[in-house]
Amino acid sequence: MSKKFLHKMTLIKNGITQRQVAEMLHYSESYVSMLISGERKSKRFDKFIEGLANMDNEVA
Repeated sequence: MSKKFLHKMTLIKNGITQRQVAEMLHYSESYVSMLISGERKSKRFDKFIEGLANMDNEVA
């Protein structure tokens, strides 16, 4: 699976919108969109998504 797909699915599973991610990380909505699409990279964003995915695994 692509990283883009995994990022999007993690957000959907947790009911979090791109706008909410932007607010939480103090990024613009367009930058979050570029991160999800793979046009840009951010270690902070990757750690945020990884944390959400880990929360999913703990609950399951």
